[in-house]
Amino acid sequence: MALTKYKICPACGVHNPPSLLECRECETDLTGIRIMDSDAAQQEEGGFSYQLQAVGDDYTVTIREPVSIIGREAELKDYLADRIYVSRRHAKLTIADGKVRIENLSTTNGTFINNRSISGTLISREPVSEPASSRVLISGRKPVLLADGDEIGLGGIVIDGKRQEQAAYFVFHTKP
Repeated sequence: MALTKYKICPACGVHNPPSLLECRECETDLTGIRIMDSDAAQQEEGGFSYQLQAVGDDYTVTIREPVSIIGREAELKDYLADRIYVSRRHAKLTIADGKVRIENLSTTNGTFINNRSISGTLISREPVSEPASSRVLISGRKPVLLADGDEIGLGGIVIDGKRQEQAAYFVFHTKP
C-alpha cells in the first residue's frame, strides 16, 4: 500500500510515515525531512517523465519517486540481479526542481556518465594495521545532473567499443 503522505529517507530512499523520526529501514535521522504528499511529488516533476532504457535490451523503467536507490538489492533488482559488477545499492537518483541527479553509492566498481566516472577522485592511500591492505580516500562524491540521452554505466565503462558484460548500461530519457 502506497503512503499518501510520507518522508523519504535521504540515505536509503524508503518512504516512511510522517510521524517517524528515524527511517524504519536504516535508522537514519528523519528530523527536518520534508513531508511529501503523493500529489505534490507528481507536481514537482513538472509534468515530465523520466526513464532509464537498458542499452541493447528492451528493458525500460520509469523513475517515479523523488528518491530512487538502484542496485542488485534495490530498485531494478529483477533486472540487475545477475550483473555482478553492480553493487547491491549502486546509485541514487533524485528528482527535484524538474531535474534528475545521480549519485554514486558504490565503493567498488563506480558509476559512469557517458563513460566518465562520477565516483570521485582518489586522493590518497593510507596504510592500515594489516600490512597488505590500504584505505582508499575518495573525494568529490556529489550528485551529477543528468541530461536527456546521457548513458549511465553501473559498474563498467565502454572499452574499445565494447561494454563489460557484468555491468549494466542505461540511457536516460526525459519525456514531456
